[in-house]
Amino acid sequence: MSSKEKERRESGLTDSSTSETDLLDVNRNQASREPVRKMKQPIRKSKQSEDIELPFDWSVMRPLMTIFVPSLFVLFAAYVLRSEINASPRARPDVPTVGGWRVALPVDVELLERGIDGAKLKCNIDRVRVEDITAEDFESKYRFKKPVIIQFPNGAAGWTEPEKWSRDWLTQSYGEWKMLTGKSNDIVKQGGRGEVHSSLTDFVDYVMAEDTNDEPAYIFDREFYNHTQLPQTLHPPTYFTVNDTLDENIFFLGSAKSGVSFHKHTDAWNGVVYGRKRWFIYPTNTTPPAGIWPPLGALEWYTRVYPTLGESQRPLECIQEAGEILYIPESFYHSVINVGDTVAIGIQKRKSLQELERLFYEASDLERVQPNDTANATKQRWAEAAVVYEKLQELLPTSSEVKMRLGLAYHHGGDTNKGIEICTKAVEMDPWFAIAMVNLANMHTAVGNTVQAEALYVRAISIAPLLWDCYYTYGDFLMFNSRYTEAINVFYHGYLLKPQQFLWQRVTWAAQHAGVTVQPPKSRSRVRRVAA
Repeated sequence: MSSKEKERRESGLTDSSTSETDLLDVNRNQASREPVRKMKQPIRKSKQSEDIELPFDWSVMRPLMTIFVPSLFVLFAAYVLRSEINASPRARPDVPTVGGWRVALPVDVELLERGIDGAKLKCNIDRVRVEDITAEDFESKYRFKKPVIIQFPNGAAGWTEPEKWSRDWLTQSYGEWKMLTGKSNDIVKQGGRGEVHSSLTDFVDYVMAEDTNDEPAYIFDREFYNHTQLPQTLHPPTYFTVNDTLDENIFFLGSAKSGVSFHKHTDAWNGVVYGRKRWFIYPTNTTPPAGIWPPLGALEWYTRVYPTLGESQRPLECIQEAGEILYIPESFYHSVINVGDTVAIGIQKRKSLQELERLFYEASDLERVQPNDTANATKQRWAEAAVVYEKLQELLPTSSEVKMRLGLAYHHGGDTNKGIEICTKAVEMDPWFAIAMVNLANMHTAVGNTVQAEALYVRAISIAPLLWDCYYTYGDFLMFNSRYTEAINVFYHGYLLKPQQFLWQRVTWAAQHAGVTVQPPKSRSRVRRVAA
């Protein structure tokens, strides 16, 4: 890996985050191919191939249905509740604006300002006026230690030129610029960037104006800011001074309920020019409930997991107001949901500055499969990664993320039984950790424990029924066990959640083995309805 590539890796949103190609033990590059593993039975050829169109024959999926149906009921109830909460139109002419950006509707304020007890949120992050903190105070009390919100007497005018972040200015000056957008968990999986291109004008006029009860898309773009006049508008406090050599930036824009799921990275600060942000932050030694490679979107985590948290599981949390700057220490996990239309800038270090995060990146680099590696070379790299994760486990004994990663390293390094033992502890530590369950299921599959493996796949889907990754891996398990018709249904559901070609190839591959053909959905609207 070149020094430039390594530098880019370290500056990414998702921590060690994320050699995340392999956090869920799926090789995306092989997505369009059959697994290397040989099927127990050859393709069954029928005299006349039956042409069928799914929806599915759920009768062959009784093990999955016992948990999947109750989980869908819970999600449906949440959907109905959110529909009632959001009955007001999203784009009314009487909604007040600041800088052309809509403030949060009362229903969104009610939803997003709640604490765990249902009462109004009480901020537990330090909030300090800029005139009351020196650079020396910041370095000694907050740098690498804990987050802090800095307030300015003139709001955003205290560190930028707000008028150049207004809706009119941005759309008139840069309306045709193509930006990357995405949903909260997809942004993390993409390494800290959106995955769908949209012009700024189209995003503002159509995407942000859409009346939706689901999580909206979010601009999360690393290129736009550098090609505008916006860098010349920044004049933050000296302890947040931007250095183009040492720092990189992210431009954020989204409507109410958009955001990004849990991740961590290098030292960073986040300034809100217009709008508000609801933050959830955990220190490095506490993996957020539901884990990493987020199985749930930010809004779904907030509505499903957050209300269940006990005292010891609760995050640092606050609502960042317009004009404030939030400092996020290196390696601290964080997730955010926007409250009203929100435009902001994030500045983060290109390289990790502390040994702890460097170890995550070192292990993550070792996990990456090299094109010319032999099987033995790959196994050796994973064995070396296990050594690094053992060091991290000594430093972070309560981290379920480290335990899951260590278990994976032992598994790929050739000691699957030890991998099972360690990864089981990660699942026991966090009953919401769906990705750890899938990885543990893959390990059980590797040693022939099919009953344990299937129970874990089904459990993971019950926790994250909208996560296509779970269906992908469970479908492969069913194929390996010659349960082709069930595999069609599982792959098909994954395709409905993420309608991309590599998943449809999985559907047709399973159908080939079952001796049938399947037809794709007739419209994308059907896909959206099912995925909702």
